[in-house]
Amino acid sequence: MNRDLGIHPQPRISMKIAYFLSDTTQLGRANLYVIPGSHLSEGPVYANEGDTLPEGGIAVQAKAGSALLFDRRLWHAASPSVGDVARRAMFYGYSHRWLRPKSAMDVGHILPHCDAIQRQLLGESSRPGGYFAPGEEDVPLREWIRENLGEDAVAP
Repeated sequence: MNRDLGIHPQPRISMKIAYFLSDTTQLGRANLYVIPGSHLSEGPVYANEGDTLPEGGIAVQAKAGSALLFDRRLWHAASPSVGDVARRAMFYGYSHRWLRPKSAMDVGHILPHCDAIQRQLLGESSRPGGYFAPGEEDVPLREWIRENLGEDAVAP
């Protein structure tokens, strides 16, 4: 997507959330590194060829059970693990519904057990065009927002 857009800075198209299942409060546990502000730049700068972590990268030191929400344009990478504690984390991407997953995701077997909002979040649509021009049946989360947060919280 970065090459296809060809504009800088790129618009925010998606967000990521990292759920840390193991403790990374100590360095050396395959900590996630980020470069603050890199979502608005051309990309990271490496001090030496072959470096795995660019200049300005800072370690995320998160307790197990923590969640980190960040713009997907933000430069991020895991550092090497040097101990015997494996970092376990789950990363989820949230984007406009017209973007499709980049990894194969077969969730058809669980859809019958999901409510309408869960099916929306898993990418189900009532019809092929529902990803690009959703009808009310494609966005049950909108009605939930309307009922729980009020009409002003619903995007036009």
